[in-house]
Amino acid sequence: MTIRRIRLGTRGSRLALWQTAWVEAALWAHFPECEIEQVVIRVESDRQPEAPITAMASRGVFTRDIEVALIDGRIDAAVHSLKDLPSEDTPGHSVVATSPREDPRDALLTVDGARLHDLPRAAVVGTSSLRRAALIREARPDLRVLPIRGNIDTRIRKLRAGEYGAIVMAAAALNRLHESIPAQLLSVDSWVPAVAQGIIGVQARSDDAAVVAMLVAISNEEAMLCASVERSFLRSLGGGCSVPVGGYAELQNGVVQLTGFVGSPDGRRTLRLGEQVPVASASTLGPKVARALTRQGADAILDELRIAVPILRGE
Repeated sequence: MTIRRIRLGTRGSRLALWQTAWVEAALWAHFPECEIEQVVIRVESDRQPEAPITAMASRGVFTRDIEVALIDGRIDAAVHSLKDLPSEDTPGHSVVATSPREDPRDALLTVDGARLHDLPRAAVVGTSSLRRAALIREARPDLRVLPIRGNIDTRIRKLRAGEYGAIVMAAAALNRLHESIPAQLLSVDSWVPAVAQGIIGVQARSDDAAVVAMLVAISNEEAMLCASVERSFLRSLGGGCSVPVGGYAELQNGVVQLTGFVGSPDGRRTLRLGEQVPVASASTLGPKVARALTRQGADAILDELRIAVPILRGE
């Protein structure tokens, strides 16, 4: 059964609205008679625009308020950057659709086109991601890594104003917003991206069969498979979207390969591991890589962080 009206919950940033417009267009292509309404919701990270993410009190700082609106029935579906969504599904709703994956890589932005190895000693690099901090310091322990908050426009403005010598952000966001700024795209082989980076995820209530059916119709199967593998890896490690963990899955010729990364934010301890399985066994791959990294010491790295950082303890 096709419904006549669907309310899409979203953040109000330019990127979030672009992502919601993509979902709208995909739905209209399949269901041209459907009326679609955007419902903009302010989330915790919007209410505390300058606070470091790790200083906030709860997981899901980019997504929780939208999920609450979904549970309460104020919206029919929730649109997210899937990398921002905690890996544990909340009972009663789940991710039922994904976009095709955009470029999964991180991008190093500078005003003059300098690459990571070109940056002067002690240059300031902006990121609020513990994973990116670990990777930067692993590659260049001489650099200064400082937090940076704000939407994409704000962060680029801070870079151009000279507050930072470089910043790191998702290439997918730059591509979607057609930002023109010098960027070094960082290889997924050494610079493992965040879990589900470059994928739009859409949640619906499990008991709303009509909405679920409509969203499943627009979902990209390969992106959904890869995101599921990556999110199961993160879930098996007991991590959320704020931990220094990366995971990247690829599907080729009936085989799924997953590369997992765990690192300490100071960059002194980093672990990488890749495994592959036939697509029929894809559900086993995330836990398999998580167990292997745990044997190498990933749990010790993450346990130290959980002691120090409230958001990583789920508080």
